[in-house]
Amino acid sequence: MSARSLGSLEHRTVVCPHCWHEFHDDDAWFISRHPELRGDPVIANPDEFRRFGPHEVTVDRNGLVKDPNGLEMTDRACPRCHLQIPSEMLGRRPFFVGIAGAPSAGKTYFLTSMLHTLGLQMSKAFKYNFFYCDSQDVRAFKEYDNALFRGSANSDTNLPKTQVETNTNIVNIDGMQVFLPKPFMFRLSPAHDHAKIIANERVPDSSFVFYDNAGETFDPDQGQHRQAQNRTTQHLKESSGIMFVYDMLQDGHVRDRLSGVTDPQVSVAAKDCAQEAILSNVIAQIRTFRGLSDRERIDVPLAVCVQKFDVWRSLLPSWAVIDDSSIEHIETHGLSAFHVSEINRNSLFIRQLLEDVSPRFVSLAESTFSVVRYFPVSALGTSPKATNAAPGQAPVSLTVRRGDIHPFRVTDPLLWFLSRWKIVTPAYSKSQVGTAATVVAATPDRITVQFEESKTRLTLDWEYCGTNTVDPGTGSPVYIPKTQRPKATTAPTNPQANADEPPRPPAKRKPLTLDNPEERPKKKGFWNA
Repeated sequence: MSARSLGSLEHRTVVCPHCWHEFHDDDAWFISRHPELRGDPVIANPDEFRRFGPHEVTVDRNGLVKDPNGLEMTDRACPRCHLQIPSEMLGRRPFFVGIAGAPSAGKTYFLTSMLHTLGLQMSKAFKYNFFYCDSQDVRAFKEYDNALFRGSANSDTNLPKTQVETNTNIVNIDGMQVFLPKPFMFRLSPAHDHAKIIANERVPDSSFVFYDNAGETFDPDQGQHRQAQNRTTQHLKESSGIMFVYDMLQDGHVRDRLSGVTDPQVSVAAKDCAQEAILSNVIAQIRTFRGLSDRERIDVPLAVCVQKFDVWRSLLPSWAVIDDSSIEHIETHGLSAFHVSEINRNSLFIRQLLEDVSPRFVSLAESTFSVVRYFPVSALGTSPKATNAAPGQAPVSLTVRRGDIHPFRVTDPLLWFLSRWKIVTPAYSKSQVGTAATVVAATPDRITVQFEESKTRLTLDWEYCGTNTVDPGTGSPVYIPKTQRPKATTAPTNPQANADEPPRPPAKRKPLTLDNPEERPKKKGFWNA
């Protein structure tokens, strides 16, 4: 970006996607590309090109910025950590998405599969272009994406386990070497045939930053996050949404209930982890980074992504049918919407099972975060194969045939975020379906209802009010009635709760309605064809 184009920008605060330092866009440094100008004092890698501050550069008559050797410079960097920042991040604050979970829970597989599938869905269903930003750190994502989705369908493939030392950038900050996570940065822009573009309306671009931390950074027994130089999880301070990848197979009781399943993740490659302890550590880190007390609710949505659904789906009751998509094309509007009522229903199915498996996890999540949803996902949609599984041989290695990979609902958590951020249009059922639940109690942030058929009581967030769902104990359709929400008697416990969220596009779009979607023939998806 030249000085001329930079001068046309409205100077605004930028948050570095590497170290989360805030600065004005015109204070970004320039990155030289001259082969003789290597060895930046802040970046540990001696092969990196040198960075120059705005006061150290030369601007010619054409507005081109040049380094001391006269070569033009266009790439920009953070003035604190000196790591490259794509131009998209200088023009608009991105949405930060933190991904947490236990070691070996499948976070890297999930993230790669989610972003790959989202690119296809956003183009086809929602008329958006989703592509990665021009960043040096995107190389890792390209390698992951190529490993899973490019190449011969008959080839076996896998992804390396995320390591703290290989998934970080090392820089010199505050007189010490500091480890920072490598961000995956993406941009979302409307396609030429987007309904609003056709109507000559403005649709803002959006940018997103994802972080793939090693599970050990969230493990309280490891304590890596407490080391002064390890700042790989501080993105949780900026996150507009948190995804927690929950691995149902890391519970011995679940594996016992799946004793007849031949998947090697249940038998020879089994692992155990108290994932409520991982969540507790994540919560502690968020509260520390944001300066919240133990009693303050974290005002960001939490998506619990329950991985490997293709393995444990038999644990759901027979009436808990989950098809393969909640993307609904609305012909009368000429666009697709995200069926939020169906997402809420599926969430109660998974919550019911997860409460049976790990009630402490469910209680901790719902008592801490403002809004929680549970998502059945499968990054691969198929069982991997185990090699070196014989006694006395090397540790088990899991691979998967590339042609057998069929991701299942991996984009639901992010689409749910996008619907909340007014980027994707949410859709709700128009008519009341089933009997109305009884409202037992209501507080400013929660409503407690009783389902008449099973007599089950649940405390839900207010977003369930006025929507159709199901009785999680029987599967019968239930309507959560609209109720007067009590006003808070005191000032909000966290008056700065929304200060960390990025600017959102104008909320002019009204949710679409679907006429009794529960009465339509079920979609013939991958799981119930």
